[in-house]
Amino acid sequence: MLIETFEDFINRLDFNSIIQDPSKFLLDEFNIQLSNIQLIVILAIVVLFFAELTIRNIKNKNQDIKEKTSLKKVEESNEISSDVIRQKIDLAIAYMNMGKKGKSITLLKKLEKYKLTKKQLKQINQLRDKLS
Repeated sequence: MLIETFEDFINRLDFNSIIQDPSKFLLDEFNIQLSNIQLIVILAIVVLFFAELTIRNIKNKNQDIKEKTSLKKVEESNEISSDVIRQKIDLAIAYMNMGKKGKSITLLKKLEKYKLTKKQLKQINQLRDKLS
């Protein structure tokens, strides 16, 4: 029933008259009284809204890609990390390189008390193996 009504509605439409005078179409079909200027303003606002959504979506995707690539670069380089646990692991490595194995072992034991990622645990275990 609803499909037949919709088909009848589509068949009754005269697209040329809708394009020429959309306010008359809205008044006749839906009893909505808007001037053509109001319709143009509403349409412009809707178009700007969707354009803004599209721009933000593209911007967020680009930002995510930049963040992922910058994270990979930081992990691959020997720069100092802003992560406290990573800094302490680096400090333990430095102690080991300086020959201060006791300080390195003590620091690694303290690190085990923190919640660590699998990667951090693996790195700590590798350091312990080197110290043994």
